[in-house]
Amino acid sequence: MSQQEEDLILRMYRLVGNRWEIIAGRVPGRKAVEIERYWIMRNNNTHFLPSTCKS
Repeated sequence: MSQQEEDLILRMYRLVGNRWEIIAGRVPGRKAVEIERYWIMRNNNTHFLPSTCKS
């Protein structure tokens, strides 16, 4: 997934929510299932990011 595609998906998600068919219609060459899978993986990986909070 290119950075441009990721940005578009994020913007579209903010507009239409998890309506993957609509989002996929705006991302050339991508299917709804690919967009949904990307979104799930992207959000699941945030649990593994190091914390920026200091105690």
